[in-house]
Amino acid sequence: MKKKVIALIISLSVIISPMPSVSGSSMAEAAQKVYYVPGSSYAYHSSKDCRSLRRSKNIKAITIKKAKALGLKKCKIRGCW
Repeated sequence: MKKKVIALIISLSVIISPMPSVSGSSMAEAAQKVYYVPGSSYAYHSSKDCRSLRRSKNIKAITIKKAKALGLKKCKIRGCW
C-alpha cells in the first residue's frame, strides 16, 4: 500500500510541477539570421539590403541571440524590419 501511495505522490508531483516552456516563436527568432558590420556597428539588421549597410564591405551574418550577446540593438531605420 505504501508503495502505491508513494508512486501516486511522485506521479502527481510530476504532473503538477510547472514545466519550463520555450515558445516556438522565441526559438525561431533566436535562430533567425541578422546582419551587422564587425567593429563599427551598434545595430543588427534584418537584411543586407538595409540602407545603412549600403557602403559596408564586411557584412557578417549571425543569429539574433548572438547579436544581443554582443550588445547590438535592433536597427531603427524605417523599412529594415
